[in-house]
Amino acid sequence: MQITGDIEGFAKHMKGVKPVAVYGGANIREQVRSIQRGANIVVATPGRLLDLLGREAIDLGTVQTVVLDEADEMLNMGFQEDLTDILQNTPEDKKTWLFSATMGSEVRSIAKRYMRDAVELRIGERNAAASSIQHQYCVVHARDRYAALRRIIDADPDLFAIVFCRTKHETQELASALIKDGHSADAIHGDLSQAQRDHVMGRYRARSLRLLIATDVAARGSM
Repeated sequence: MQITGDIEGFAKHMKGVKPVAVYGGANIREQVRSIQRGANIVVATPGRLLDLLGREAIDLGTVQTVVLDEADEMLNMGFQEDLTDILQNTPEDKKTWLFSATMGSEVRSIAKRYMRDAVELRIGERNAAASSIQHQYCVVHARDRYAALRRIIDADPDLFAIVFCRTKHETQELASALIKDGHSADAIHGDLSQAQRDHVMGRYRARSLRLLIATDVAARGSM
C-alpha cells in the first residue's frame, strides 16, 4: 500500500498510470475489479499474486518490467518457490530490477536465473551501521527479560519504541503484559487482518501508542 501510494504521488501529473495494491487480508474481488479496470502497475505480495494467477484473474504475459523489492527478506520468509512460480509467468525479454539489503547465495541465484547481463549497483558500505545510531545491549536470564524491559521503559518517560519478538504468541503475550501494567502498548503480527494492522500502525504513527510489540515479518510488511 505504501509503495502504491508513492507511485500515485510520483505519477499525479502523468496520464495513464494506474497502480493497484494486491495483498492478502483484503477483499480479493475488489482487487480483481481494480485490475480489470485497466491497472498497468501491480504492487503485490507473492501469495496474493499467485492466488490471482490461479484464478486466471491476472495475465503477466505482457509484463515489461519486474521489480523484486527486499528480495533477501522475501527469500528469508520462504517465498523462493512463490517467486519462481511468478517469474515463470512473465516474458523472457522483460527487464528485471532487484533490490536487496544483502546479496546472499539465494539472492544471487535468483539474479543469475532471471536477469541477463545484470549490472550490480552498491550503495553504502558493507555491514556499516548508521553513525547516528547508538547500540546498547543487556545480557539477562530469560526469566528476567520482562523486568529488564520494564526498567528500560520506566527509565525514559519519552520512550517511543518497537520491541521485536520471535513468535506471534510472544508478541501478543508481551503486549498484554505491558498493557496490564499500565503501559501504552499494542501488538502487530501475522494473525491480524490488514485492517487491524493498519489500525495499530495508525495509532503508532500518531504517537498515541508508545510501544509497538512486533514480529519482524509483520513489522516489515506494515511500516
